[in-house]
Amino acid sequence: MYENLKRALFDKKISNQTLASVLGIHINSITNKIERGPWSIKEAFLIKDVFFPEFELTYLFAGESDGEDKSTA
Repeated sequence: MYENLKRALFDKKISNQTLASVLGIHINSITNKIERGPWSIKEAFLIKDVFFPEFELTYLFAGESDGEDKSTA
């Protein structure tokens, strides 16, 4: 669902385990959130601030129904 986030994580070689550790949640929760959401506002800002300050939240967390941008930022 969050293809831009998935691509950004892949490009920076950030594992689900690393993401889970930073957010303080179980790795299974990360997998579920990446595939289906939802993300809390706090989680979204933490991901952006720690890993992706170069991207806008709207880009990282765009879903298919949001008119997700498939191009690179």
